[in-house]
Amino acid sequence: MDHYTFLEALRLINQRAKDRPREAAQPNAADADTTPCDAKGWHKRALECANAQDEAGALAAWTQALSCPIRKLALVVDISKALREFGHDPADILNASAMLAPPAADAEGGADPSMLPASVIAQALQGDWRAALPHLDDDLAAHPKSQRRADNLALALTELGQETRARCVLATTMGEREDWHGAADAFLTLPIETVIKCEAMTMMLIALHYSGKELQALEAAEEAARLGRCDARARIQWAWILMDLGRTPEALAVLKTGAQALDDPYLDMQSGLIVTPVPESLETVASDDARATAFTRTLPARPLPETHDALIKLASVMEPNFYATYRDHPNLALLRDHAGYVSRVLNACYATSVPLKKPLPLADRRLRIGFVFRQATNHTVARHFAGWLNSMDTSQFETHLFPLTHRRDWMSLYLRGQVDVCHPATEDFTTAVNAIREANLDLLMHIAIGMDPLTLQISALRLAPVQCATWGHPVSTGLPSIDYFISAGGMEPDDGNTHYSERLVTLPGTGVTMPETVLPKVTATRAELGMPERSPVYVSAQSLFKYMPQYDDLYARIACEVDDAVFVFAEGEIPAWTRTFRKRIETPFRSLGLSPENHIRVLPQRQLEEYFALLRCCDVMLDTLGWSGGQTSYDALAVDLPIVTLPGKMMRGRQTLGMLRQIGVEDTIAKDRDDYIRIAIRLGQDRAWREDVARCIHERKHLLYDNQLPVRALEAFFRFAVGAAKPGDTELFKLWPPNPGDSSRDSA
Repeated sequence: MDHYTFLEALRLINQRAKDRPREAAQPNAADADTTPCDAKGWHKRALECANAQDEAGALAAWTQALSCPIRKLALVVDISKALREFGHDPADILNASAMLAPPAADAEGGADPSMLPASVIAQALQGDWRAALPHLDDDLAAHPKSQRRADNLALALTELGQETRARCVLATTMGEREDWHGAADAFLTLPIETVIKCEAMTMMLIALHYSGKELQALEAAEEAARLGRCDARARIQWAWILMDLGRTPEALAVLKTGAQALDDPYLDMQSGLIVTPVPESLETVASDDARATAFTRTLPARPLPETHDALIKLASVMEPNFYATYRDHPNLALLRDHAGYVSRVLNACYATSVPLKKPLPLADRRLRIGFVFRQATNHTVARHFAGWLNSMDTSQFETHLFPLTHRRDWMSLYLRGQVDVCHPATEDFTTAVNAIREANLDLLMHIAIGMDPLTLQISALRLAPVQCATWGHPVSTGLPSIDYFISAGGMEPDDGNTHYSERLVTLPGTGVTMPETVLPKVTATRAELGMPERSPVYVSAQSLFKYMPQYDDLYARIACEVDDAVFVFAEGEIPAWTRTFRKRIETPFRSLGLSPENHIRVLPQRQLEEYFALLRCCDVMLDTLGWSGGQTSYDALAVDLPIVTLPGKMMRGRQTLGMLRQIGVEDTIAKDRDDYIRIAIRLGQDRAWREDVARCIHERKHLLYDNQLPVRALEAFFRFAVGAAKPGDTELFKLWPPNPGDSSRDSA
């Protein structure tokens, strides 16, 4: 079952579950059982009895309420107040109550952690809030996104007279749930001293940053620094805000000052490596790159800390320089220098503590293959590579999934069902490393190294005899611990092996097995989206850090010839990114005498169903240059949308090329920038040709779907890599020559 079919089945199950109560409500009301079934119901019954002066009945009902599972502390407070109002001491109820019965069980038979323990209920009934506080604090810390747990803790704090701390707890939980505007507004009502005391300074700055309140964030950060209470995590957020505002010297000063004052290796590293995600100009790019390059080149000679504690601290802050990889030039030497340092640090800390087990004999058993990634949820990476897990030959391979996130949704549920063993989700380094080591794998596949710190830190260690990376993040890792990079034959340039520190392996075509896209039923009109009805609409809805300044003029040059053209972009994750991008993209329009307001639409990011509705309203997709669309290009082809693409120098700029080649629709593949503009203009002006390209996509896009050859090639490579190749295996994939500049891979 592919993930689209699974999602539809899940929707059907959920719909039936919603319909079931209405179906059950048909019997005669006279036959209904009016006995309360939960604590809230028994409390309501108790109030009715008390108001009717049925004291015995009220006490019995309250006793029964306290015997039920209770999640919300507010209900306990209501019961306590009601008892006192009617002249009863809650302690008497506690003495006679069955509330100390075993707590409710969860689906696996253990105690349900969402229920308040009897001890906390007893403490709340008697108003002993200080005794209840430690549990409520720990409970929220373990489930930081839980609004109910935040409400419980806030209630206890309020009862103790700590109302500002209670408000800080609620604001922090809003941030954990990514309600940035709500969190920002809530934080701004609090004294900065309270935010600092609650260790919420970092969350406050993030919320203000993501809600576009940068100036308030800077004021808060400066005040915290004046008070001597701006820690490392808050300082990095402070620096990111300054970078996004184009105030790089100030950002570097914040980091360097903090690194010295706090003796913090994280701030020290960031002061050298940080680059602007959405740069204002080519000059910004050049300045950032020069600084990051100079710093990275010092890493191979950089000594490691002398104490183990200092090493552990340094290892915990190792992270990829994510935005630097979006620059439109090869950077393998820098990747190696950075990754080599990460590897030295992590192995100095942990290599001896995570020795490999002796491999089991290969004969007469399935090969154990592990897949590890943080994006094991409804993420483009999971959508792209779920077919690998879904299509593996279970008679030959025992597959293991290691999800590096606690987030759960329909995709995480789907992925669990596609493997033989799904290990418990974790975001803890040591737990993840131990789980991978204990699985005694033959081969470990990292789906997306380079997108988050945890994955990078884990991948720096040798946890399986053979370790691979693939193009969930299509950039070489630079790590000596990664042996192979699994890529797509239809996307690599002729010199592709020179772009990787790993030994390059390519699978046929696009390298993945994608199910046919099930298009959502949600639709929209151009009028609803604020677009003219008859104008040619070009869409380029990529992440804003994919757009480099050297290509900003493309859209204005197209508009010079297609005078009613409309260009649709997606807002950035952070408002400052959108402002910078708009300013950049509008400048060429004005310099050519065009009004940006007539041509440019920057729309809010959309959920997947609404995104497809947007694509259906557009005429042409304009691919980003340097780093092309991946899943977004698949989505465009699913709705028969012509894509103009200019293949880049590296695989990450050639993904759309591989898709168009696989379906044999190549007229919109440009040779250079001028050709890109020419094709885009023709698609906008020549409706007949545009419709012909769309028709060809519609007739041939099936060639993208359900292609099992890449998975069979992947299986063949797995057998080859662990020394269990079968006849003909090496004909299914391509093992590229070692990188000429990397003798360490010659024996791979």
